[in-house]
Amino acid sequence: MAGSFVQLAREEITEFNNQDEINKSLLKFFNELKKTGAEFGYRTASEIYRFAGILKKLTEKDGDQWSTEPAISEI
Repeated sequence: MAGSFVQLAREEITEFNNQDEINKSLLKFFNELKKTGAEFGYRTASEIYRFAGILKKLTEKDGDQWSTEPAISEI
């Protein structure tokens, strides 16, 4: 399992389904943070996209249907 994790960490995740949905959720979250004077940077958003892409790859390997909802709820 560790080898598979390292392999996934090295792969470039560039795009996946439902990017627009995740982007909308991130924008809502960013706007709420902005009200309190807090924010997160592009690197954080990039890591969230990467997380969603890896989640998709992992669920595809198990033959499951990937859904954006689990990724968004983990944000």
